[in-house]
Amino acid sequence: MGRQLHAWSSTLGLGLVLAFLLGVLVVLQLPNISPTSSNQPAYECTEYYFFNGIVVFNSTINETLVLETPSNVTLEEGFNQTVTPIVLHGVVFNETIKAFTFNVFENESFEGFFITLVKVCTVPAFKQYKVVREALENPLSDSLPSISQVPAGIAEKYVRTPYPKVVEVVKPAFEQWFRERYNMSVTSAKLAGLAVAAAYFIYKVYIVYDPSALPRSIDEVIETRRGDCDDMSRILVELLNAYGIPAVIAYGYTYISGFNYTMPVENVTYKFINNGPHGFVLAYIPDLGWISLDFLAGSLLYYPFIFEGYSRETAVSKEANEQFLDLHRKLQATQVIAVFTKEELSRVVSKLGTQNVLEVLRMLAGYKPLLPGRETVTQTPVTQEVLTTQETTSVVSEHPSSIPSESEVSTTSSTRSEISKVESSGVQPATGATIVLLAVLTLLSVIVITAIIARKHVLH
Repeated sequence: MGRQLHAWSSTLGLGLVLAFLLGVLVVLQLPNISPTSSNQPAYECTEYYFFNGIVVFNSTINETLVLETPSNVTLEEGFNQTVTPIVLHGVVFNETIKAFTFNVFENESFEGFFITLVKVCTVPAFKQYKVVREALENPLSDSLPSISQVPAGIAEKYVRTPYPKVVEVVKPAFEQWFRERYNMSVTSAKLAGLAVAAAYFIYKVYIVYDPSALPRSIDEVIETRRGDCDDMSRILVELLNAYGIPAVIAYGYTYISGFNYTMPVENVTYKFINNGPHGFVLAYIPDLGWISLDFLAGSLLYYPFIFEGYSRETAVSKEANEQFLDLHRKLQATQVIAVFTKEELSRVVSKLGTQNVLEVLRMLAGYKPLLPGRETVTQTPVTQEVLTTQETTSVVSEHPSSIPSESEVSTTSSTRSEISKVESSGVQPATGATIVLLAVLTLLSVIVITAIIARKHVLH
């Protein structure tokens, strides 16, 4: 999942929640898309408002915890993401770890949230989709780049000696499947064709999708041939590296308007609105750059994606898994993570202030009275003006004007939840009532936002 609720001092990432929740989204098939123009821009940019809020009803520990925080991150020839803080309450931005943090104390409650504006620029979705579709149909297609030499700098950073078991077990199985499907050897395929075929094989053929509360090791996934999005992605990265293809796992949130669900993890409830935590593989193809190979959710191919980070790491720590679960046993809380377009957020908060958002968050979390020992909050309101002005950082108190960059996020303390079968994961889809609430321009709208925040109550 990402760096979900976790203790900063213990380096336990709530980001593990993302990995744990990877199985909650719907597995998607690549749709048929017709191009609107042959002259596609080098990059296309989209903007989204990211909301992360949490209500802790009770804590049995004294600790500084981290909320997953999208950051300024760039992958050359792949994407660029810039994040601007809009408003926050009860949380503090930590420059060292580049994330929002908050403190919990034994036998006390807590509430806090932040809203950031995230601008993501990527290779146009249609361009990536076109490459993936053509490569899957014909790994030797004339439309695919013929260049096979990967730049030394890229190879040095993103190609490593592959995991032995992947080479011994998975690679032979893939090559046999490839010969049977395409009537050719993998050595005959173009690099893009080989990468796309490998992704299809791992995500759709070799491994059966199976949501798990914890990320699995590479050995376990290969032995059982079962795993969720992050499990599959770790195998795919190793397989691609076996052919000298640079690859990383992207972690973050796939934006799908109207997709809402709730996921309990021990004593913490995560609520997601308009998004699902997800992990998928990006591969570097000479003359194309980094392209999405997401056959599970269609991230960057069909649906927009907000990055929490990316990594080449594929190791899974049993100790981190146990720390993650232990932390979620020591808190009673609800976390909501929501993603909105400007239009969606405007409909919800154009007439509401920060105090209203807090009340909605409490209602969505099922916490009605004011928290003990806390006064009514006075905070710069989130108004329509805030949504339209470029001076958005003026509403942020004691917070930097922008979030420092972060090139990679280690998967040792964080993994991703994936877009997979809702029915198999017990996730409850959004109801018509939720959709109606989101459309309301009153306090009910604010309640919905808080509910969204409560849904994804992904404790960092």
